[in-house]
Formats: sequence, C-alpha cells, structure tokens
Amino acid sequence: MTRDTSNPCYGCPDRAVGCHGQCPDYQAWAAVKAQERKDRLLMGRGEPEQKMRSDYIRQAEKQHKRKGRF
Repeated sequence: MTRDTSNPCYGCPDRAVGCHGQCPDYQAWAAVKAQERKDRLLMGRGEPEQKMRSDYIRQAEKQHKRKGRF
C-alpha cells in the first residue's frame, strides 16, 4: 500500500492533534474525496458484476435448499 501524498497533511509543518477541524486545506481535500467516494458508489450500482454475483448467490441458495440444508 502506498502513502497518499495528495493529502494536505502529508509533510505539513503546522500539523497537530485535532487540526483537521480548523485547516481549510484539509477540509477542501476531504470534500473532494467525499464526492469521489459518492460518485464511485453511484457508478457501481447496477453493474453487470453485481448482477452476476446476485445470480450466483441465488443459485447457491437453491442448491443448499435442494440438499435439505435450510
């Protein structure tokens, strides 16, 4: 895993415990990251991989019931 050097706290000389609440650079960066996470989640809905996974789970449940394991 690599360190995220785009974080404004990385190498900041003013970094201290609890500084995220007052740091405008961090707040702007966090807002961008939150929007990216939100977009990534919205983009992933309804993807074919998820449909394939749900089909797989449904099939596994059917087989489980057929074997008498409720």
